[in-house]
Amino acid sequence: MIIAALAAAIAVSYYGPTWLRVTVYILTVPVVAVGFVFTLRDYSR
Repeated sequence: MIIAALAAAIAVSYYGPTWLRVTVYILTVPVVAVGFVFTLRDYSR
């Protein structure tokens, strides 16, 4: 989940219009946060 979000952000940082970049960046933050929480939850067991 985290890798997919980061890959999408990297892909649009080089190509695409500004509005698409901003949209992907905004969507990337919650996806990375959820992936981070899932990772920590798995390690706590």
